[in-house]
Amino acid sequence: MRLFATIDKYEVRETLEEGQLLKSYKCFDRNRQRFVHLDVLACPNEDRRRGFLRDAHIASRLHHDNLARVLDFGVVEEEAYLVREYLSGVDLRARVSTGEPLPLRAKLSLLKQLAEALEYAHANGSPHRHLRPERILVLPGNRIKITGLAQPSLATEDRQLLLEARGNVLSLAYRSPEQLEGRDVDARTDLFSFAVIAYELLAGTRPFSGNRFSQLLVEITESDPVPLHLVWRGSSPGFADLISQCLEKDPKKRCNDFAPLVRELSLLMGEGDPSQTKQPAEPHPHSSDPSKERPKKTTKSVQEAKSEAPGLPAKTSPGLKQSWTRAFQKVSQRGGTLIDAMPRELLLGSLGILLIGTFGLLLWWALPFPGHSNSPSPAHGEATNPAVPPPVAPSTTPAETLGELLLEGAPWGELRQIVDSRGRTLENPADAATPLLLPLPPGEYRIQLVGPKGLQERSCQTLVEAGKRSLCRAEFDPMDSLDYFQEAGWWQ
Repeated sequence: MRLFATIDKYEVRETLEEGQLLKSYKCFDRNRQRFVHLDVLACPNEDRRRGFLRDAHIASRLHHDNLARVLDFGVVEEEAYLVREYLSGVDLRARVSTGEPLPLRAKLSLLKQLAEALEYAHANGSPHRHLRPERILVLPGNRIKITGLAQPSLATEDRQLLLEARGNVLSLAYRSPEQLEGRDVDARTDLFSFAVIAYELLAGTRPFSGNRFSQLLVEITESDPVPLHLVWRGSSPGFADLISQCLEKDPKKRCNDFAPLVRELSLLMGEGDPSQTKQPAEPHPHSSDPSKERPKKTTKSVQEAKSEAPGLPAKTSPGLKQSWTRAFQKVSQRGGTLIDAMPRELLLGSLGILLIGTFGLLLWWALPFPGHSNSPSPAHGEATNPAVPPPVAPSTTPAETLGELLLEGAPWGELRQIVDSRGRTLENPADAATPLLLPLPPGEYRIQLVGPKGLQERSCQTLVEAGKRSLCRAEFDPMDSLDYFQEAGWWQ
């Protein structure tokens, strides 16, 4: 194909890429006085030209913040072309390999933007089919733009073109098995490519890491990758399962769309489930009438509420900290002892606390409380206090009669306590973080899990059967940093 000096109203300024199916140029739009990106269909035939223009027409109707806008398309001298906005960002591969290390939250944000944009494109009948890091531009502010929509796909009879690209292994590492085998593809091929990109971005390695064409072809079409949660500890069980599902060889076994991936990425980012977000209520038709507006709530401190409550006098006496401060000031200014400078009520209060503490200590030594050193130990064969069951050592039951209990927490959790049907507390393993798989004798168990920072508790009761696996899964509400401080009492 010849290189145009001009293509319609676009002046060719620079060749960007010369692929097997498309030739890409940086052009100048003389009418609008701006630079644009122009793709020209290579080795055209009538069927491919018709499909290219049909996809270009669909892509031109898409309007999404994370999709590069299609500005124009048409045919000049039997050459089909597509024009999109010119973007000066760097692609995802260059951003990860040459830029500063991306924080985890930034990586999750990029993947969420990618999933949301592809979900929108699929809903509007425009699958990508050629997704790879070079097609994802990272712009300032950690925003992304997906390029390459409406690219022609390789049909079954074009397998020879695919085999000729074996020199560029990176361009094939993100293709689905059906693409490498020359079968027909649909929107589910984007789910496979997305899973490869997400796996590589979070784990630092590709799920199919072959460096030669033949090796990569066998891995993608026949081998199963290592599960994501084994190479990236930060993954939740739900997200790791979705990535494994999207990497299935059979497209029918993959997810139907990107909605579950968007939901799990939101949970990992601590944003909650977007499908559970309530829409704001419609304003009342008379809300502009001041007489019908509801009074606004005002927040008052505890001291203000007490001072305004009827029958409760406002607290005017100095606090304990102020009393001690004044006492030390008197000692430093006038001399003497601290007792001489202490206020009378403070002195009496301190003596009262001392007497109460002394009385409590004597009472503790005099009465035979459970666990006290002076308490008589139970005789041989005598039952102990059932209210405080002692921890039970790990079971020594033969392996063939044991069952398994899988503990999961979303986004993550930790085992606090597990009690059997007899009320005995079992010893926790050294690493109690979920996901956790425990071999247990058959029976009913009550499990208590705690969420991030140990601030949320969830419990479940399950039956463990011999030779079978039971599941206890706890969902924890995501909290931001301020919520952690407030619930822990570190921020008032």
